[in-house]
Amino acid sequence: MAGPRLAVAHRAFRDRRRGRFWWVLGSVLYCLAIVAAFPAMKGQQDINRILQDYPPELLALFAGGETTFDLASAADYLNSQLFALVAPLLLTILAIGFAAATLAGEEERGTLDLVLSYPVTRASVVLQKALVLVAEVVVLAAVIYLVTFGVGRAFEVDVPLRHVTASSLGQVLLGVLFGLIALAAGAASGSRSLAIAVGGGSAAATYLVGSLAPVVSWLGPFKWISPFFYATGENPLVNGLPLWRVVVLAGTAVVFLGAAVVAFERRDLRG
Repeated sequence: MAGPRLAVAHRAFRDRRRGRFWWVLGSVLYCLAIVAAFPAMKGQQDINRILQDYPPELLALFAGGETTFDLASAADYLNSQLFALVAPLLLTILAIGFAAATLAGEEERGTLDLVLSYPVTRASVVLQKALVLVAEVVVLAAVIYLVTFGVGRAFEVDVPLRHVTASSLGQVLLGVLFGLIALAAGAASGSRSLAIAVGGGSAAATYLVGSLAPVVSWLGPFKWISPFFYATGENPLVNGLPLWRVVVLAGTAVVFLGAAVVAFERRDLRG
């Protein structure tokens, strides 16, 4: 039983149990399909030669900026098939969807008054909603990584644990960051559609920048504004994730969390 200080978070997390089940189930099935295909892919060296004929821009777009990779390598294979695009996409969609529905969505549905009836401040409501957002992203990321690298051992998937840990941390911070961007937009506007547009638009735009910057010269200087560069750039499954990138992602997330708190506290809510 949650104490009164976390009653908002407890209810929000409990109410999402059905949706969480389907997110987890779909992710498990997809990850199993990816790791089960690796032994067959590993034996098809012709695929690497075929990929050499693809435009580097196309490869970079679907492999997180990478243009040369070996599909016989577990780390390169998983990065190109799962962790450069699909996993970040899943975590980002999950986070933005929750963030847009939880404050702005409740305000539009007329149920926000019930949430604010708890003996907590507005700032506490935002922080508890953010806590649930983090929990949702962590749960799904944990499922994706545990299935991929736990079951993957039976399919010759072998990646150093420190790189797996670094990659998973980057993915979690990435999803949380875009979720908090959407949360801040919803807290400031009270509009679910605007929260989705701001969160989704920023994710799409910065993914394009982060992916194409290594191969499009004029985009190179703009890679520093892309969270994807910090979280998934240069294949963390192979190269790890430098601490300074973690700090940038976490620091930016805290900034947007603070913006959400300030916006929600100062705005007149619709009755």
